[in-house]
Amino acid sequence: MPTEFLVPSLWIQVEHMLNEKQSEQFGAEGLLWLEEECLNSLFMLEHEQVRKAFVDQHQRYNEAKFQDGKPVLLF
Repeated sequence: MPTEFLVPSLWIQVEHMLNEKQSEQFGAEGLLWLEEECLNSLFMLEHEQVRKAFVDQHQRYNEAKFQDGKPVLLF
């Protein structure tokens, strides 16, 4: 979504009764928050990709180790 829709400056200024300087600071803080959320999302995406690769690797190992019809020890 475009930043203008996420951090609109005019309605913030009117709704919170801010002067122009305060409105700019409020908008800058919103943009900073938006950038932090974007970086956090990218980090979480990378983390999930690594986790999925790990799970897939071990799943292939377990599928080769345990096959239908083979006896297994159950505790």
